[in-house]
Amino acid sequence: MKEYFDKEELIIFVDSFEKQGYVIDGKEEKGLSFSTTQIEHMTSELYITLCSKYDIYSYDTLEVTSCFYSGHGSYYIAFDEKRYNLNSAKIVLDEYINSLQKV
Repeated sequence: MKEYFDKEELIIFVDSFEKQGYVIDGKEEKGLSFSTTQIEHMTSELYITLCSKYDIYSYDTLEVTSCFYSGHGSYYIAFDEKRYNLNSAKIVLDEYINSLQKV
């Protein structure tokens, strides 16, 4: 997995982010998984800069948080702070990790 975003990856990221309101590291979105580094270091400023660089429109506001899961390690979630607060974003992350355990 890469540590940066090219235009195609950012388009997938923005599309998934706008549809779901979040993107989780390692979770496949349209055949692509974003790395921990990509999500961990994504800030609102970086998101705006990348969207501007690649001429991609996005009205969302971005925040990132993480949780540590025994047996899985740390997972990061980038979420739209207009749609999720910190607690609800962590619930989404918990649900994703629980779905991994059922596989």
